Amino acid sequence: MKFKVLFLAAAGLLFSCQNKEKSKSEEVALKYFETYSAKTDYNQMKSFYNDSVEYENVIQNTSVIKFETGYLLNELFAWNDKSLAYENNKVLKVNEVITNDSMAVVNGQFNSYTYNGFTFAPMKFTTYLYFDENHKIKKQVDWMNYPIGDLIELYQMEQSKTIDVDK
Repeated sequence: MKFKVLFLAAAGLLFSCQNKEKSKSEEVALKYFETYSAKTDYNQMKSFYNDSVEYENVIQNTSVIKFETGYLLNELFAWNDKSLAYENNKVLKVNEVITNDSMAVVNGQFNSYTYNGFTFAPMKFTTYLYFDENHKIKKQVDWMNYPIGDLIELYQMEQSKTIDVDK
């Protein structure tokens, strides 16, 4: 009897560890980052988003702000900036994807790149993608491991802002 119970438990564990189909959230997240990394198909990249998206960059201390998708891609993500040159023409590498029905959490690393003659080191990231009922991104939260020099510059810029205490 003990053997049967042990066998059934082992068989159950074996079958539960087999490859499961990817969830819709995982499929969309992987395709999104594959498209982002290649950085060649603007229309496909734009198709992952709602017409507008809530976006937050936590390390830069931005609030959640709603942006038109084109503005997000062109201005914040510099999609069409030809001055950015990435190592092996790949923007990033995904290391881990964790999903549920309505969101994906993705850990990875941006590759090193050059911009206007300066070389920047690789940078780790964690991105939270929140999907609507059609699996379009409705909210994105980025945690970037910016190089220390960038953080110091951002801090100094914030400290140099003039504060009017009379208002």
